[in-house]
Amino acid sequence: MNLDTAAEGRDGSGHTVKILIGVKGDREKPPNERVGKPDLKAHVHVIFTNNLDAAGKVRRDTPKRSLLPDGITGWTEVRPEQEYTGEIAFTEPENLAALTVELGRTGGDYCVVRVGSTPKTGDDKVGFENWRQIYYELMMIDIEGLNDLPDVTKEKLEEIGKSIFLEYALDTAHVIAEGAAPEFAVMPKSFVDPVGKSAAPPKVVCLGSGTPFNGFQRAKGKRSIAMWLCDTLWSTSANAKTHLRGQRAVVPNPTFMTTEGNYWFPRNDLPSKNIWIKWTADVTRAQAFQHATVQFADVLKSGAKGAEQRTIEIQAAAGPVGTITYTKAFFGISTDVDAAGIQEIRAVLGHANDYAALHANHNVATITITAPNESSSQVKRLANLKAKILQEAAQMANFGISLHPGIDSDGDPLEGWLGIGAIDFTRTAFCRFALDLPHANPDDPGTLAGPLSNTRCPILLDISYYPHSPIG
Repeated sequence: MNLDTAAEGRDGSGHTVKILIGVKGDREKPPNERVGKPDLKAHVHVIFTNNLDAAGKVRRDTPKRSLLPDGITGWTEVRPEQEYTGEIAFTEPENLAALTVELGRTGGDYCVVRVGSTPKTGDDKVGFENWRQIYYELMMIDIEGLNDLPDVTKEKLEEIGKSIFLEYALDTAHVIAEGAAPEFAVMPKSFVDPVGKSAAPPKVVCLGSGTPFNGFQRAKGKRSIAMWLCDTLWSTSANAKTHLRGQRAVVPNPTFMTTEGNYWFPRNDLPSKNIWIKWTADVTRAQAFQHATVQFADVLKSGAKGAEQRTIEIQAAAGPVGTITYTKAFFGISTDVDAAGIQEIRAVLGHANDYAALHANHNVATITITAPNESSSQVKRLANLKAKILQEAAQMANFGISLHPGIDSDGDPLEGWLGIGAIDFTRTAFCRFALDLPHANPDDPGTLAGPLSNTRCPILLDISYYPHSPIG
C-alpha cells in the first residue's frame, strides 16, 4: 500500500482500491450484452479489522479508513472507521457498479468488502490486507559467488517482514570483487571464530566503523534501504582508547588477550589503522656491563722551572683540568699522590665516565697527562699518578658501558613504535592480539626478545586501540 498504483489499486499497489461489481457471468461479455443495467443496484458491506488499541479506537487515522461516499446511496458509517454500508447503482457504458475503499496506511489492517443483490450481501466478497514493500540496494563482496542475499538470509528477512507486514524486494546488487574490497573487509574466519565453532567458509566479510560505505544510489528514494552484506559488523564510539599496558614478551611472536568487551577491529579511517604499539627493552645498563679501559695521552714538558717542576695536569676529553701539586719535602721531592690529588683524579674520572662518549669511543677513556718528565723523580711521579688513576677507575662500580644490544648509546633501554604491520592476521582474532615482532636487525624487538641474558631480554609492550563491539 506504499507503492504507486497504475490500475486504481487493482494491481495490489496504493492505499485506495476501486472495485467493479457486475452480474455473475457478465465478466466475459461485451458491455452491451451484459445483464447488468442502470436500473440495477448492488448492496455493499465493508468491515475493517485490526489497528485498534485496547480502548477500541483506531491507532492511525490518517488517511481515515472508510467506504468513500462518492456514488453511494444510503452511505452509512455503522462504526467509525470500522464498518460501512450502502447501495451502488450500475452505470453505463460498462454496465457495472463501482465503489472505492480507502484502506489506510497501517500494515496489517484487514478489510472485507461484501456485495449482493440484497442487504444481506451474501453473493460475493473480497478481502484486502495492508502490506508495505521496501526495496533493498545491496552492497556485497564476492567471496561466495552470490549476487543477492543468501537463501537463509532471505528466509530470515521474510520471517521478520511477515511479523510487521513488510515485503522486501531487491532493487540493485553492487557486487565488489574481493581484490577491490576495502582493506580489512575480508578477514580470515579465525578472526571472528578463534576456536573454530562455526562452519563458516575460510574467509568472512567484516565491516567496522572505519569501513568506507559508498556507491549506494538510492534510486527508489524513501522506499529503499541500503544493505551491506557481511558476516560480522563492528562498532566503536571512538571517544576513548583502551590500553594493554606492560605486556611482557620473551618470544618474537607473542599473543595477548584483550579484556572482556574491549575487542579490537582495524579501522580504515585512521592512519594507524587503530593500533599503536610501543615496545621497550626490559633491561638495565647493569646487564652485560663492562668496565671501561683507560688509556693515557702524555704531554711531556721540558725546561720546567720552579713550581712547574712539581705540577702535573690531568684532563678527560674536553672536561675541566685537574691539577696535582707535589710538595717539596725537607730531604727530597715527594712522588706519591696525596689526598687532594686523589680528589682531583676522581673528578676527572667522573667526567670521563660519560656513557655516550664511552660508547662512541668503544668503551675507552682517554686521560691526557701534562707533566715534566726530565728527572727520575718526575718520571716516578708520572708512573705513580697513572697507577693511582687506574686504581681509582677500577674501584668505580659504574665506570663503563653495557654491551647488551638492548641498551642504546645513552645507556637507556631501547624503545620504539610498531603499527599494523606487526599484527599477524593468521593468528589474530577480535579478542586476541598475535604479533610478529620485527627481527631483521640485531636491535629489533623480535631479535632481542627472550629471557634476560647478556644478549636477550624481555620486551615490554603497551598496546593502545579504540575498543569495538560486535553488532547482531
